[in-house]
Amino acid sequence: MKISRGCSYCWKEGKIVDLCICAGCGGKPYHKTCWRKAALHKPHDGFKTCKSPTEFTEYIWIQHLLDSNISPEEQATLHRKDIWSTWFGVPHRQETPRLYIYRRLQLLISEAQALRDDGKELEQFPSLVSFFGDTGGGKSTIIRALIRNACLESSRLESAPVPGNTIDRHKSTSGDVHLYSDPATIDSEVPMFYADCEGLRGSGLSAAARITEGDFIFESSSNKQRARSPYKNKAADTGGYPRGTSVRQGRRGKRPSSRFNLETLEREVAAHKDTASRGLELQWAATTSDPSSSGRVEHKTVVAPNTRQIIVKDLYPRLLYTFSDVVCYVTNNPRATEAELLHLFEWASSGHERTLNQRVRPGLLIVVNKDVPSASEDWLDVDYATETLLSHLELSSAFADLRRTWRKRGKSLKTAEDLILCYYDSFRIICIPNLDQMTTHTIAIQYDKLYKEVRQAIEKMRVKKKSVGMNLNVQSFNKYMEYAFERLARDRTSLIDFHYLGSEDASRPQRFHEHMLALMISLKEEEERHSPYSVADQQALLKNLGPFLATCVAFRVRGENMSSEAQTSLVDRRLRDTRNALERFREKAWRCEAMNGRHRCVNYWQGHEKGHQFCLMRKHRQSPRLSDSSGEESLLVGDFQCTFDQEAIEIAMDQGIRRLLRKKNGLEAHLAKCAQDSGVTEISSYITCYVCLKRSPIFILPCQDIQHAFCQICLKRFHYETGRSESTLFLRACPLGCRFKDGTPWHIRVKSPLAGARLLSLDGGGIRGIIELCILKQVVAEVGFDIPIQELFDIAFGTSTGGIIALGLFKENWSIDKAIKEFERLSKVAFLKRIWLKVPVFCHTAQLFCSYRYKSDGIESALQKAFGQGPLFGHNKSSSPDTVKVGVVSGVFGERQPYIFTNYSRDMAASGTNYLVREGNPAHEIKTWEAARCTSAAPTYFEPYFHHQTKREYVDGALMRNNPVQVLEEERRKVWTDDSPLDIVLSIGTGIQANAEGATKVGGRAFNLVKNIVPKGLKGKVAVGLDMIQSTLDCEKQWKEFVSARDVKTRVSCHRINVGLDERPPNLDDFSKLRLLKQEAEEYLQAPGNTYIYDQYSSAHRHIGVVARRLLAALFYFEEDEESAEKGSISWTGRIHCRLSSSMTEQFGRVSRSGRPDFRLRQRGKTREIIVSSITTNFDLRTFSSPVKFEAETEEFVIEVKMYGWPGWERISGGELL
Repeated sequence: MKISRGCSYCWKEGKIVDLCICAGCGGKPYHKTCWRKAALHKPHDGFKTCKSPTEFTEYIWIQHLLDSNISPEEQATLHRKDIWSTWFGVPHRQETPRLYIYRRLQLLISEAQALRDDGKELEQFPSLVSFFGDTGGGKSTIIRALIRNACLESSRLESAPVPGNTIDRHKSTSGDVHLYSDPATIDSEVPMFYADCEGLRGSGLSAAARITEGDFIFESSSNKQRARSPYKNKAADTGGYPRGTSVRQGRRGKRPSSRFNLETLEREVAAHKDTASRGLELQWAATTSDPSSSGRVEHKTVVAPNTRQIIVKDLYPRLLYTFSDVVCYVTNNPRATEAELLHLFEWASSGHERTLNQRVRPGLLIVVNKDVPSASEDWLDVDYATETLLSHLELSSAFADLRRTWRKRGKSLKTAEDLILCYYDSFRIICIPNLDQMTTHTIAIQYDKLYKEVRQAIEKMRVKKKSVGMNLNVQSFNKYMEYAFERLARDRTSLIDFHYLGSEDASRPQRFHEHMLALMISLKEEEERHSPYSVADQQALLKNLGPFLATCVAFRVRGENMSSEAQTSLVDRRLRDTRNALERFREKAWRCEAMNGRHRCVNYWQGHEKGHQFCLMRKHRQSPRLSDSSGEESLLVGDFQCTFDQEAIEIAMDQGIRRLLRKKNGLEAHLAKCAQDSGVTEISSYITCYVCLKRSPIFILPCQDIQHAFCQICLKRFHYETGRSESTLFLRACPLGCRFKDGTPWHIRVKSPLAGARLLSLDGGGIRGIIELCILKQVVAEVGFDIPIQELFDIAFGTSTGGIIALGLFKENWSIDKAIKEFERLSKVAFLKRIWLKVPVFCHTAQLFCSYRYKSDGIESALQKAFGQGPLFGHNKSSSPDTVKVGVVSGVFGERQPYIFTNYSRDMAASGTNYLVREGNPAHEIKTWEAARCTSAAPTYFEPYFHHQTKREYVDGALMRNNPVQVLEEERRKVWTDDSPLDIVLSIGTGIQANAEGATKVGGRAFNLVKNIVPKGLKGKVAVGLDMIQSTLDCEKQWKEFVSARDVKTRVSCHRINVGLDERPPNLDDFSKLRLLKQEAEEYLQAPGNTYIYDQYSSAHRHIGVVARRLLAALFYFEEDEESAEKGSISWTGRIHCRLSSSMTEQFGRVSRSGRPDFRLRQRGKTREIIVSSITTNFDLRTFSSPVKFEAETEEFVIEVKMYGWPGWERISGGELL
C-alpha cells in the first residue's frame, strides 16, 4: 500500500505526525495546519461536505487492516510464524486423534515478567477474551485491531493473528485456538489474552497445514499456484502494519526477499507439534483414511470430518465458555444476529449445565462486523444496538420456547435480557461498518469502543471473581485448564466441577480455625466417598468429631503453664474459632441437601447461584455425570438447603473442653480413643497437625495403615526419656493410637535450639556434578573417624545435578562411593541422544524453550531405578527416619520464582515468599525420583516434567537459582526460629575455568549466537542450557551476593569450595568427559601446591582442612542446667553434648579416644579483656555427653575445642565469635 506524504494544499512533504487524511476528498493527505486553509475541497462518494480529517497513522492502519494487498507469499510467511501462537488444538494428520496443548500462555507470561523493570515476580490473574464466529467473519482482523489499539498505551509490540485474504475467504486462517496478549495489560496484575478460535464453518484446516498439503493459493485467482512453489519470506508481524506497507518517498525501493522451500515449512510445522507440553488422546474421536496421502507424508490417516466439526463446534466453545471472562461472537450478517444469539444460547447451555458449582459466567459481546455503511447511524451507538436487538428477540418464537424451558426449572423470564443473564453475566452489541472512504474514522472509533467494552466487562468480572473466590492466578488458571482438557479428552460430555478444583487448589491453613476446617473437610470427603447422597451420615460425622476437637483444645491448654483466667480466655477464643470454622464449613464444604428423586444436589453454597444441579456421583468425586434417570431434570432453580445443627456442636464442644480440663491426667489416651471413634485415624494430612490443630506437621510417623504427620512441639509431649540430649526424640506409638509398622519405637533426630545450623549448598552443572562428589569425598575423608556425611549437616539443598546428589546422600543415605557409582550410571543412561539442536536456526522463543535434545524416558528410568517409587516427604516400608533435611530447587514453567521440594514440612510464613511445595492431599505429594526429575529439567536438554496430580509443569531449578545458597538460608530461618548463630554454610561448585589469575571468559559461542533472538530477561535461562562458562560464573556471582549480605561474624562461617579447570567446562551432557573431569578434580583437591581460585586459602586441600575442623567442632554444643540458670551466679554447670546419632556409638568412641578433644572457655571479662581457661570433660559413651563446670564473669563467652593434630582452636556449635 503506497500513500504519498505530499500535502494536497502546499505540495510539500510532511512528517507523518503532522499529516492528516481528508476522507471526503478521496483520501488526500494534508498538513493539519493546511486542511482548514484548503478552500477547494472536492467532496465525492456521498460527502456533501468534508468532515473533520482523519489522523494519517489511523488512516494507514485501517486501510492496511481491512484492505491490505499482502501477497500470498508474504501471507504464507506470516502463517509460518503464527503456528507458534497456537495454544491448543487437534492437528489434521494423526494416527490417533489427540488434543495437543502448548505452553503459549506460560511463554507470554514469562516473557512479560522478564521485561519488568523492578525484576520482581508479580502475581498475575489472567483474563481470557475468546472470539468465535464463522470463517471469514473477521475474528483475526478484530483481534489485530484490539492489539493495535492497546499499542497506543504501550510501547511493546505483540504478535497478532494473520488476517485472511479474499481468495481464501472461505477457508480457515488460523486453525485450532491461538492465543495473543494485550500489550497494554500483559505486565499488569490482570493481563488480558485474546483466544482466536477456529472458524465454525470452513475447511477446518489452518493455513499453515494447507501449505504443507499443497492447498494454499500463492497467486491471484487468474494464475493460481499451489504450495509446492517456492515463495518469498519478507513480511514481519509486528502488531502494526507490515514492512510491505510503506509511505511513498520518491523512488519506489525494491523489497528485499529471501527464499525457503516447502520442506523447511514442513519441518517447522512438525517441530512445533513436538513442542507441545501434552498430547491427550480424544477417546471419543475418530480418524479416517487420507485419500490425498502420498509418500512424503508420515501419517496416512486424518481426523474424521464429523469429529472435526464436533471439536470446533462443541469442544472448543465448551472449554472457552467455561474459562473466559468475555465471549466475543463475530458475525457479518446483522439480519441473522437473532439466530446467532440462539446458537450462543446452545453453546452456553452446554457449558452452563455441564459445569457444577459455577460461580461466575462470562460477559457476552456480539460484534456485527462489516455492517452496511448506509445503515442508520443509531446502530453505531452500543446502547441503542443492544436494546434494539433485545426487543427483537422478545418477539421471536425461540424466546418463547426458552421461557417455557426455564419455567419448568422454576424461573420466570420476563425479558430477553433475563434470558441472556441466565447464561452470561452481561450482554452488549457493537456494530463495525464496512470499509469505504467515508468509514475509516468511524471504524477506528468503533474499534476503540469495542476495546473499552472488553476492559469494562473484565473489570466487572474481576470484582465478582474476587468476591466468590474465583480470582485465579496463572498457576491456578493453568491447573483448572489442564483438568478440563483431561476430562473432555476422555468424554466430551463430562462435567467440570469447580468445587473439586477449588478444594484441590486451597491455600495452606495458618490459624486454628483454618486447620480445624481442613480437618472437617478431609473427614467429610472421606465419608462422601462411601455415601455420597446421605445427609444423616455426614451430620453424624460432625457430631462424632466434637469430642476429638474438644480434646485437641484441652490438650493445648493443659500443655501451657498459665493461670486459670488465661485458660478461660484461651478456651473462649477456641470456641469462637470453632464457630468461625463451622460457618466456613457450611459455606465451603457442605453440599446442598435438596433431593430430586434419589439424587442429591451437587452444588455447594458458594456455587449455588444458578440453583440445584443433580447428577450421578461416581466413586471418585471428580468424575460425576449428569443424571440419566427418566423424567428427572438436572437443573432446578432453588435456594441452598442446609439443616445441620451448628449450635448443638458448639455447646457440646464447650462442655467437653471444660470437663476434660477438670481431669488430672489421661488426656493422651483420651485423644487416641476419640481419634479412633471419629475416624480421624482413617485420614492423613501433611498440612495440619492432628494434635494441636495449630501448626503444620514436620515429621511423618511409620503408622501401620496410614502414615500420620505431627509438629515437633506435639511430638515432644509423647517423647519418652532415654538420657540423650534434645537432639533425638523417641516415640513408642503414634499420638492417635496407631501402632508402628514393625512394632518397634521410632527415633527422630532434631536440631537442638542450643545448637547452630550446618548448611550445605550444591550447584547445578550436569555431568560436572562429579566434581561436587569428589569435593565431598575429600571433606568426609578429612573429617575422619568413619563419620558419614549424613552426620555433618542439618540441612542440604541442591539444584539440578546438585539436587540429585543431595537426594541420594541425604534422602537415600548413600555413601559417597555409592553416590559416585550411581551418578556415573545415571549420567550414562540419562543422555540418550534424540536431536542435536543447531541454535542459529531457532526462529521463535517457543521453539528455543520447548525443543529438547534428549528423550524423557532415559533420565526418568534412570532416576526411578536410583530412587525407587517412595515419597520424598514420608517413608517406605523399609525406610529409616531421615536424619538430614534435604531440599531441591525447581521452578514452574512460565514463572520466575523458585519452588523447593523437601523431605520435611513446616509452617507457612505469614509474610514473605514461600517456596515450599506441600500438597494438602498426601496422595498428591511428589516422589523422590520426581523431585530429581523436576530439578534437572534443563532447558534445551530435557522436557519440563508434568506432575499429573497437581497439573504443574516443572523445570530446572537452575533457571532461578543455579546456586541455591540464598534459598537455603531463607528456608533455614523458617525451619528454625531460634537465634543460634550459624555453624557453617558450605557451598560447593561444579568447576570453573581458571588460570593463575583466576576465572576467565564471560560467555561462549552458543550463547552469543542465540542471545539476540531471546527477549531481555530470558538470556539467563538460555545460559543455563547452552553456555557452561556463563552458568558457572552466575553461581560465583550468586555466592558473592550471598556473602556480602551477611554480617562480619557470619561471613567467617561461610565457605565455598570449587575446582579450577584448565579448559572450558564441558557441556552438562558431555558424558565422555566425566572420567577426565573426575581425575582432574581429584588431583586439584589433593595437591597442596596448586594455585587456588579463592585468595583466602593457599590451596583447595588446605581449605577443605579448615572446613573439616569446623564440621567436627560443630558436633558439640553446651546445655546449661536448669538449676544453674535459675541461680544466675558466675558459676555455670551443664553438659557438653555430641549430636551424633544414637547409632554412631563406634564413631563417637573414636572421636573421644583418638581425637582426644580438649575444651576451653574463652570469655570477655568485665574489663573487656579476653580470659581463657580450660574445661574438664568426661564423656559418657551411652549419652554422648559430659558434665562440665566453669566460671564466667559475663555471658559473653564461647566454648572452644581442639583435637589431636589441629593447628588451633574452633568454637563449638551455638557459640559466637568474640
